[in-house]
Amino acid sequence: MNWPDQLQVNAWVDPQNANRSPVSGELQSGLLALGFAARASLLWPEREADQRDWSHPSVGWGLVLADDDAVSAKERATGADAPEALKGLLAARAGAPVLRYRKDRRVGTIRRYYADGAAQDLNIAATRFGTGRAELPRYLLIYGTPAVIPWMFQFELHSKCFAGRLDLQGDALQHYVDALLSEWRDGGSRLDRTLTWAVDLGPGDITNLMLHAVAKPLHQEFLGDTNLKAHAQFLDGSKGQATAAALIEAIAENKPSLIATTSHGRTGPLDDVNGMRANLGILVDGDSRNLDGNALLAAGAPAGAIWYAHACCSAGADAETRFGNLVPANTPVARILNGVAACGAMVSPFPRAVLGAKQPLRAFIGHVEPTFDWSIRSRWTEQFLTSAIIKTLYKCLYRGQPVGMALDACRQVSNSLLASFQIAKDELSSGADTLGDILALQLMAYDWRALVLLGDPTVKLPIQ
Repeated sequence: MNWPDQLQVNAWVDPQNANRSPVSGELQSGLLALGFAARASLLWPEREADQRDWSHPSVGWGLVLADDDAVSAKERATGADAPEALKGLLAARAGAPVLRYRKDRRVGTIRRYYADGAAQDLNIAATRFGTGRAELPRYLLIYGTPAVIPWMFQFELHSKCFAGRLDLQGDALQHYVDALLSEWRDGGSRLDRTLTWAVDLGPGDITNLMLHAVAKPLHQEFLGDTNLKAHAQFLDGSKGQATAAALIEAIAENKPSLIATTSHGRTGPLDDVNGMRANLGILVDGDSRNLDGNALLAAGAPAGAIWYAHACCSAGADAETRFGNLVPANTPVARILNGVAACGAMVSPFPRAVLGAKQPLRAFIGHVEPTFDWSIRSRWTEQFLTSAIIKTLYKCLYRGQPVGMALDACRQVSNSLLASFQIAKDELSSGADTLGDILALQLMAYDWRALVLLGDPTVKLPIQ
């Protein structure tokens, strides 16, 4: 055995003082007497689980239900009060935790019950991921209308977890769960096919900005992919192609796995709340016509696809607008914001219809409340702010990430904007002139935060 005979220390005194010494002979004989084991035991941390694998016990999937004090703690732990379709989903995903939203909760917490009757409030921001006791699953499916489990709670969960929502009942809920458990065996969507549809009402309209900031760069990514370019279809509103009829025909004929649309979402008539609720968020085409959801479903579409809809209220509305302090009262934007809020907390009819169809959509990504131009292009640098959307819909989904995980890129934008918003507020209190920045950052952060997932966060694009 070759023993080292010199030891040098990384220190410097002066040129006259050496920094080397011989190794102690006593140390050598002492080491030989230890009798080392053939293999040393090292206390390295275990490799982190693949976050795409929701079934791993240190990642986990769970169901979030509204709490009900009339149900026993043991029954609340198992979801005994859940609809039958969800009981079937829980049985198929054996061991999945059931968590509870309580109206009287402390902000930042979620309730969990256990089979032994115990209850525990978990801190959403700090709790360890997993399905074990005192752990929080990374993937969470919220069940219920936002009037019962608020949008704000979904925003809060998504700041830490990969959260989606289902607001379906009866046969519609059963259709979705059946498709989920079969992994859309009868869906028919094609992995190598994409469809981008972008309305363009001219340079002065936000649809023109969305076309250039979202639709075109996304389609360019598809064209640059050798597996997608042959069947990447773009219905360009600047060329008069973005009609509702063309969208329905393209989905029915090509059966794309990913559908990305940019357009206005219907928010009128503002003086007829019931009429507005019936059509809230429906896509409005280049001829100012609503997309006919019934015609789309009659064409057997869009079974098995993931749909991203960049449109006002495409996912729903809330009972209180988060943007009311940003514009003067009785201006056009204020009237729209207040009109939408009059609809109450709701999921828009279109995503509910396509997620609950006999051959349902996999997932729908859309916006709660209206969306804004400042959130698409920086008012200071003129830079597009939509790279996270492109990353989510192309690089993340087509690398096999579940949709909830893929949306994490957008969550990071929201968190970054919220941090900048808080910094601007702090600087204002110190005398800096940041009031304009505060208003802009508040709008941008809240707009990005309101991008939500409808459907189960574990679904992926079809594997073929």
